[in-house]
Amino acid sequence: MQVGYDITDNITLTLEANNLLDPDYVQYLNGDKNRVDYISSWGRSYRAGGRFKF
Repeated sequence: MQVGYDITDNITLTLEANNLLDPDYVQYLNGDKNRVDYISSWGRSYRAGGRFKF
């Protein structure tokens, strides 16, 4: 999700959030749900930025 706001014609601020629900990625051996091969979780991330035009 990303949100931007134009403060002036020359200045823009942005906020971004990724992976808000933080689901785990699970891989199974041969598709058998009783045999977990790999579990990974990346976590949430947030960013803020600004853009200036001259």
